[in-house]
Amino acid sequence: MPTQDLIERYKSPAKGEVVLTTVDYCAVSALGKTFNTQRYINPEILKILKNLADEIHEAGGKVFTQLTLCGYFPKKSSIKKLMAPGRLFNPYGFLSGLVFSKSMIWIK
Repeated sequence: MPTQDLIERYKSPAKGEVVLTTVDYCAVSALGKTFNTQRYINPEILKILKNLADEIHEAGGKVFTQLTLCGYFPKKSSIKKLMAPGRLFNPYGFLSGLVFSKSMIWIK
């Protein structure tokens, strides 16, 4: 979770007229994390990120979060639902048993 120290670290450049800063590399869900310690969107973190954004805005800066989804290329064997635009070979994780993705496209 972002701490108050991290918020202060991002506020400081905003006071010095830095216009825009990226504050996070955040997955859209727990299943979409690229690595185990990556933050992901959930109710608890949204409150903290809102506070972080509010404080940076008050200091005169702008802020954005890079949203990510590891899709079909994780190496973690705990991820069982690899999602991609179609069924794809996973060169990044096939040695971990994650050989193919499942398609996010459902055709009826």
